Amino acid sequence: MNTRSLYTYVFALIIVVCINACGGSGNGSTGDEIRTEIPAELSENNKVKEYFETLDLVIAEYIDMVEKIASTGRNAENKGEEPNMSDAFSMLTDVTSSAMKMEPLLEKMDQLEKDAEVIKEDLTQEELEEFSKTYLKLMQRFYDMGEKLDTTP
Repeated sequence: MNTRSLYTYVFALIIVVCINACGGSGNGSTGDEIRTEIPAELSENNKVKEYFETLDLVIAEYIDMVEKIASTGRNAENKGEEPNMSDAFSMLTDVTSSAMKMEPLLEKMDQLEKDAEVIKEDLTQEELEEFSKTYLKLMQRFYDMGEKLDTTP
């Protein structure tokens, strides 16, 4: 195979990966859906609400990415073979797509984390307790994901 043919195949492969990675959430993902209920005590505080909504979206996207990668690996194992190049590209596409979705959210979270200490100082004791409970619910999703991945054959 000559160099020109090799470059053509590599370029075509890169284009396919980019198209798949930039395809958006048309794959049925519910990544833009807020899954954590914000308590009534905190729902009036826009900064706190924005903090939890953004954190929820980051966690949802991360969990979705990990589940897609695990699913690809399990599918290859179910076929009785090691993951091949196609599976690797699928995993890479999943990671790239999720990274592109998470980048602006993580930047926003960085700023919100800086503001979080100031936000916490303005909360009453009751609101602070609700803040902590809501935060723990979000972190519980990470634990549940790990448990699910450990128990899935």
